[in-house]
Amino acid sequence: MSRVRMEGGERGGKGARAHARAPALLSPLPVIIPSILLVLLITHHHHHKHKIYLPRIPGVPDAFPFYPDRFGLEYEDCWLTAGDGTKLHAWLLKPPGTAAAAAAAAAAGGAPPPPPLRLPVLIFFQENAGNMAMRLPFLRALVRSLGCAVLAPSYRGYGLSEGSPTEAGLRLDAAAALEHARSRADLDPARIALFGRSLDGAVALAAAAASSPGAAAGQHHPLAGVVVENTFLSIEAVAPALLPVLRPFLGPGKPLGRLLRSKWRNDESAAALAAAGPPAAPPVLLLSSLKDEMLPPAHMRQLWFALGGEGEAAGEGGRAVPLRQDAPAAPGKAEGGQVAGANGGGASSGPGAPRVRWVAFEEGRHLDAYDGCAALYWPALVEFAREAGFAAP
Repeated sequence: MSRVRMEGGERGGKGARAHARAPALLSPLPVIIPSILLVLLITHHHHHKHKIYLPRIPGVPDAFPFYPDRFGLEYEDCWLTAGDGTKLHAWLLKPPGTAAAAAAAAAAGGAPPPPPLRLPVLIFFQENAGNMAMRLPFLRALVRSLGCAVLAPSYRGYGLSEGSPTEAGLRLDAAAALEHARSRADLDPARIALFGRSLDGAVALAAAAASSPGAAAGQHHPLAGVVVENTFLSIEAVAPALLPVLRPFLGPGKPLGRLLRSKWRNDESAAALAAAGPPAAPPVLLLSSLKDEMLPPAHMRQLWFALGGEGEAAGEGGRAVPLRQDAPAAPGKAEGGQVAGANGGGASSGPGAPRVRWVAFEEGRHLDAYDGCAALYWPALVEFAREAGFAAP
């Protein structure tokens, strides 16, 4: 230090001392920065799983608070086995009077005996939080409005099902539900449809995309339809909205995006369906709440385009698209301010794309459109189901 003062004087000496101390001040950074990233990564992994999959809500008992008969539904407890051996519980819900009709047909006798009643069935993939009993009010409305059976499987780790939820596991669970529906003598394998809201829109789209090659090869019937409500483009794209504290590090192309354990690339599932085209790819109904407080509604519009939708049908106004490839028509206004297409109107899907219909709810939120926007929601769903063939006439 004395040599520095001799050469640079007092001022030079102070500068040199500051310069000499700099490496000591900077030296912890190679340790601190990775440590911060490690903490963020651990936090990200913990919150990522528990934000996406929430089989048990804190403070709410695990047991079913009530069963389908409480809502006037005929039901059967079903046990499914996923491809990896995981045992899954499901409810098969049937329209009121189904058992009586089957008994009457059997009592009528005849030689040979009449075949069993084969009902169309909608497979309902539950939302990410809580157990299936929490969906019974909506499931009752589904059964009564559509007049079809509803198969409601509980994902692994949910309700009475074994295991722990993961993306790969939920894909297997969806495949097991489809296989169960196709194998039953009381359900019509040619009239099976899927329904998914929020995360479960991803499950429905993935199951439909996985099913279309088998349908194209003649291994099984094509799905009758898919209903997707308020879902997202991909987990990576929506992660910043789900985990705002990690927004600087999450999102497409950002450091933690590549480390997401659940990907749920709905854009890829939609593109696969668009590439398969009808009849292997089923018709799709997109239900979008424009005041969704949890997921950006823009993701639903992007899925519209990924499925082959064209023109203004994916715009903010929420035009509806018919199952038929009709010429475009002006949209109509429904009661309560919701927007839908006029009967038989709307822009057509692209050539070769699956038939797609878009319905938007101006006042709808993430989970309440079926109630708050009922004047549009149920007529749109029933019309789609009847045209696709999985509802009673």
